[in-house]
Amino acid sequence: MLMKTLCEPAPWEIWWVDVEYEDYPGVSKRRPVLVYQNEGNRLVLTLKMTTHPVRPDYPGEYEIIDYPGAGLKKATVIRCSKAIWLDKSDFQSRIGMLQPTDIMNVINIMKRFNA
Repeated sequence: MLMKTLCEPAPWEIWWVDVEYEDYPGVSKRRPVLVYQNEGNRLVLTLKMTTHPVRPDYPGEYEIIDYPGAGLKKATVIRCSKAIWLDKSDFQSRIGMLQPTDIMNVINIMKRFNA
């Protein structure tokens, strides 16, 4: 059983959560997500992340430049087009924090999605 953290997820932090598969409802996998927005209510807007390479046919995928500085062990892609709302109770543990260059790049991508 995983311990829940007492910390509040903050924008640009990376956290472990169980994310449900889109094509298999009820089935989930522990994976990192980027906290994009936390307005202080129960839900937090996050961006899905993957270790798969950027796929040119999928807009809004961004490979983190400084993934070690963000606390990640592998090259990781943020799927900016895959924003999901998560309950704060879903957050398991903090991995790290996105670095300034990567934050600016994600902000610029998200502007294209009007987010």
